[in-house]
Amino acid sequence: MASPSMLIFPYPYTISVANFVSLKLRAENFLLWKTQILALIESQDLQGFLTGDVIAPSEFIDDSSSQKVPNPHFIAWRKTDRLIKGWITSTLSESALGLVPVPLLLLLHLTSSGGLAIDIKILHGIRAGFAIENVR
Repeated sequence: MASPSMLIFPYPYTISVANFVSLKLRAENFLLWKTQILALIESQDLQGFLTGDVIAPSEFIDDSSSQKVPNPHFIAWRKTDRLIKGWITSTLSESALGLVPVPLLLLLHLTSSGGLAIDIKILHGIRAGFAIENVR
């Protein structure tokens, strides 16, 4: 039986990104790429990680003796969060990856809730010839 953490934060690691996203993100194919990557994420009901609606649980919780221990819900959340990052970065072209020193800053950043968010301004910057706009 699946643990309660896995039911809250699914970890669909057997999903093949290539079955959903047939191209790498480039300036000229943003809308098609966006449609495909969102179809993958939405098919697994994980869009809350992108919108910030899924909030990271506390990293540690108190056990019965008031000792701080790792929170299994946080561990499950982090695994799913990292999986989505992997899905997105695996669909970026080399030119998109090379735009900033840290590739994930191009498309992803942590929101105040701790979840992943696609910065729409940056994505539209990519679409407009990879002109990077300010990150929030």
